[in-house]
Amino acid sequence: IGLDWLRCPAEPQQGNHSWQAFVTWVYPAKSPVPRNELMDRLHSRGIATRPGTHAVHELGAYRHYQAKCPVASECAAQTMALPLHNKMTSDDYERVVAELKQISA
Repeated sequence: IGLDWLRCPAEPQQGNHSWQAFVTWVYPAKSPVPRNELMDRLHSRGIATRPGTHAVHELGAYRHYQAKCPVASECAAQTMALPLHNKMTSDDYERVVAELKQISA
């Protein structure tokens, strides 16, 4: 989509992706705003997002183990799931991209 601060998932070379979710990676050093602020701005423009993944060791049921999983923590902090559902149109996809580019400008 032409944003160097956002890595989108890639179609695998062998087979097809099921696209159950469209999870992106927000590069903190390049992003115009932190991931959470980006999600807030998209929400204010009517675009729902959510964290792309969770670090299970940080969730309530597992937190007492005090595990150190830096990669999982980084994924939880930097991933963002963009809207994806079976009722989206090409115009819907284009609007999400346009809003991301607007925030980047």
